[in-house]
Amino acid sequence: MISLLARQFRASPWPTLLLAFTVAVLSLIVTAVPRLSSDLDDRQLAQRLSTLSAIQGDVAGAFTPPLTFPSEPRDPWPGIRGAAANTRDSQPEPLRSLLQPPQFIGVQPVGASWTPDESSGYYIVMAELLIDPDLRDNAELVDGAWPEIGQPDEPFQVAVLDTFAERAQLEVGSLTSNDYVVSGVYRVPDPDNSRWQHNPYGADYHENEDPNRGTELLGGMFLDPDLAAGDPSARFQSPFAITVYFELDAASVTASGVDVAELSAQLTGMQAKRYPTSTDDVLGPNQDFPFHSELGAALDQVLDQQRTTRTPVAVSAVGPIGVGIALVVLGAQLVLHRRRSSVALLSARGMSRRQLRRVVATEGAVAGLPAALVGHLVALALVPGPVPWWSRPVTVLIGLLPAAALAWVVRDDAHGTRREVASGNGRWRLVAEILIALAAAAATWRLLTSEPAAGGGVDLLGAASPVLVALLACLLVLRVYPLPLRLLSGVFQRGRGVTGFLGAARALREPAGGVVPVVTIVLGTTMAVTGAALLGTISVGTERAAWAETGSDVHVSGPKLGDETLESMRAIEGVAAVAPISQGADNAALTVGETTARVRVWLAEPDLIDAYLAGRDGSPVPGSLFDGGEPTPVVVGGPEAPTDGTGTLDQLGEVRIVSHLEQLPGVTDAAAWVLVPRDRWPGEVGRPTTTLVSLADGADAEAVVADIQALSPRARITLVDDELEALRASPTVAGLSRIFVALALGTAVLMVLAIFTAQIMTGRQRRSTAAVLRTLGLRPGQLRSLTAWELGPVVVVALLVGVAVGIGLAALMLYTVDFRSLTGGGLTPRLYLDPLGVGGVAVGLLLATALAVAVSAWLAGRTNVAEELRHGEER
Repeated sequence: MISLLARQFRASPWPTLLLAFTVAVLSLIVTAVPRLSSDLDDRQLAQRLSTLSAIQGDVAGAFTPPLTFPSEPRDPWPGIRGAAANTRDSQPEPLRSLLQPPQFIGVQPVGASWTPDESSGYYIVMAELLIDPDLRDNAELVDGAWPEIGQPDEPFQVAVLDTFAERAQLEVGSLTSNDYVVSGVYRVPDPDNSRWQHNPYGADYHENEDPNRGTELLGGMFLDPDLAAGDPSARFQSPFAITVYFELDAASVTASGVDVAELSAQLTGMQAKRYPTSTDDVLGPNQDFPFHSELGAALDQVLDQQRTTRTPVAVSAVGPIGVGIALVVLGAQLVLHRRRSSVALLSARGMSRRQLRRVVATEGAVAGLPAALVGHLVALALVPGPVPWWSRPVTVLIGLLPAAALAWVVRDDAHGTRREVASGNGRWRLVAEILIALAAAAATWRLLTSEPAAGGGVDLLGAASPVLVALLACLLVLRVYPLPLRLLSGVFQRGRGVTGFLGAARALREPAGGVVPVVTIVLGTTMAVTGAALLGTISVGTERAAWAETGSDVHVSGPKLGDETLESMRAIEGVAAVAPISQGADNAALTVGETTARVRVWLAEPDLIDAYLAGRDGSPVPGSLFDGGEPTPVVVGGPEAPTDGTGTLDQLGEVRIVSHLEQLPGVTDAAAWVLVPRDRWPGEVGRPTTTLVSLADGADAEAVVADIQALSPRARITLVDDELEALRASPTVAGLSRIFVALALGTAVLMVLAIFTAQIMTGRQRRSTAAVLRTLGLRPGQLRSLTAWELGPVVVVALLVGVAVGIGLAALMLYTVDFRSLTGGGLTPRLYLDPLGVGGVAVGLLLATALAVAVSAWLAGRTNVAEELRHGEER
């Protein structure tokens, strides 16, 4: 058998090599796509963790030890640290690696306050009394010494931040409230360290404005950490409340293919238990306390995001995988087609069909298994990520595909026969088509009427429905496309030209492989266009979410801005419009007909429309809002608000709804809200806390932001360009783009190979026909046209159907899958057909198939007439 296989391979090696190459590409895709998806999952997790503040994400717990007055100072921290370390070590992976070593902060319930000198500019100074056992490791002493527990009759020694000391006019030796003396002044080398979010007065100070009294200074004073065990002087009437927190080490779980669902379950389990405060009895009788974190909600969001991304990735991957499997079958047919004479000879010498299948299956395994291994190893080398347990068995199955395909296509009586593409109208084909149609209809109906399943895996229903619809489209093309060809054949038959008639006739009677190119083109085009349409929709959806968040070019929030500040803002060079938004009422009653809704009232000026015009989609607020008239025009929004009609609004009277919006860009969402012209509001109008600023064409955005910051130093200013840049570089858009581009390229390569293979299988008949037609006077150019006719019509029809079905599937998925977790906003993304994305995929696939047809036509025009006629006589 080995010598037989070797002789057959040497006689015609390239069909087997083509089969092996197809298997390698298929193995590469099947291995790379899950790793790309896993890498995308890791990036999504990393991005979400990076957006969490320390207060939101860190796992923290607090306990209050019993109030004690030890005779001598004691060090409680070895026991507290040991208990916290045991808590961390008892957690399973990956939660344990996510949690960094524990840190601590203690707060005395009652702080200190004093009246500073008038020259300080503050009417009062308020200081929290804090203990931090790790302060000395995270701060630098610039003057004095770290505090210690002194004698009972001495003031408590404290250390203060240098900037707070400067503002409060403190120095080493300063006495505050007659109870605290400054023993040291320190500075923080890294004020951006997330630990200071748990201990804000450790790295900064704050100021509060009181319109009647002036400015209040807020800061912190740190005492000796051993006071956590109790105050020997018995002056503290309450113990320090100790907070234990574990900062998150995002790098430990964002590059290892972590299972977010498992991590979320581990976090829930940790928060459901209580843990001891100490490993010794320095704090008195041990007590248990729980931990808490908002990380669980963030992980749930990541799960939704991952589940949403996996569905379109799975759908898009079906295209190249389906095309690859079809090409393996076609390649198996080509291998036997090229060896039909040797197969016929072996059969004539007594080889049974079972033995023949064993021989060809062995050849398929010898060619497929090494090729699948090569594809698998290339994917591992090119794409980082974990190796799932099922990847190796799947690689083996892919390697055995050629063996199964070769054994399946062996038919002693099928070699050299011709059949129409639409032939095979037997009952089994009809039954299969009906079953696929019913399955596609049932899956689509179920998808439209059911809620998404919970969990972090692929939505199997969401992934199966598009695939079944695409298969149904393939069947429709196979059933329908011969009809126009028969019409064309009849038209050409009555005409004078022979090229069109022969081309249409041969397109109807394509020898072996006529069905496979149709399936590959329709399936590949459908899935590639679906992925491109979804990617464009997600990309544009993220941009719309950014504009909905900011409202205009610049979003200013924070301190309330006065009229003088707003006028100065309008005078800044490059500012086109300034639109302040004030709150008129927080819980007003809006009654329309018999329905009453509690709404938040926003007040705006006509400049709001000019500010919104800078956005991607223009102003959602109609100009009729500020046209005046009676009743007062208003815009309402939110799912709980009425959508149209007239009614009444508290403090305003009769109102007329001119528009209903899902969201008011740049303004905090509410369940129901009303936008009212500011000059029509009868009540007191407060200063705005939100201001939208649009920029003139060519304005320097950074300079404008700097000028606005100078007018309101404590304002929070968001530049939409920065938000858009961050969104475009987000792992969702970038990761999906990388996956869809790779799948589209793989689909194009496999489609071209499928078309070439189908053309090669018909090459001998084409050359024989061409030789006869050349003797009858057909020119080489006409031969090329004849060859193009064989596949041209079905390619065009399949591409058009694939593009249409792909767009329809994208719309179906947007309707049934919640993509808001990917766009990052509250608005449901609308289908957007990116001309560069969808058009590029369609044109690329068209060029690829056109290249295959053109090369086949060019080769047909180079037929050696004499050689083909001689072979024909020999046959």
